[in-house]
Amino acid sequence: MKLNLSEAEISNIEFNYYYQDSDSCESNNCGQQLVIKTDDAGGGPFIIIETERWAIDSDGIDDFCDVLKNIVRIVEDSKVVR
Repeated sequence: MKLNLSEAEISNIEFNYYYQDSDSCESNNCGQQLVIKTDDAGGGPFIIIETERWAIDSDGIDDFCDVLKNIVRIVEDSKVVR
């Protein structure tokens, strides 16, 4: 069997962001981590966000939404039309 990469599709992707150091002076605060995944239950890709703590300034909300949209677009664009 010969595998053709052009027939492959991305069904799930995961991004791990270690975005910034802690914004706290507490010694037990180890910063912020955000995991963004996609999944698809048959109706199209959707975003899953995992974090214990994530803070974002109000002027970064639009940029964050753009990142999420781009992640979904990567999965949608990889779908092979047969």
